[in-house]
Amino acid sequence: MSEKLLVKKMKKKLAQTFGGFWVKIHGGLFQLAGLPDLIGCVRGRFIGIEVKKPGKRGTLTERQAHILGLITKAGGLAFVTDSVADAVKRVKHWLGRS
Repeated sequence: MSEKLLVKKMKKKLAQTFGGFWVKIHGGLFQLAGLPDLIGCVRGRFIGIEVKKPGKRGTLTERQAHILGLITKAGGLAFVTDSVADAVKRVKHWLGRS
């Protein structure tokens, strides 16, 4: 499955499961480098998800890892995943803690 299709399916499933606001970030010349592919806000909580092709979780760039770390440090949820089920599981667990 392509990363583009995975992001689309993930965004749809997260919106169906949790509601909230979800947007696919399209990188560009005038945008901060390293932003996660999916940005969400659920129950006032910020979520950043870097999506990789299945089996490619380990291909995170240094800049992407840095941005995910900044989001986490600021109190948000930030992670890299290569599956819809994993993303839903992580968000559910994180929201359940609050």
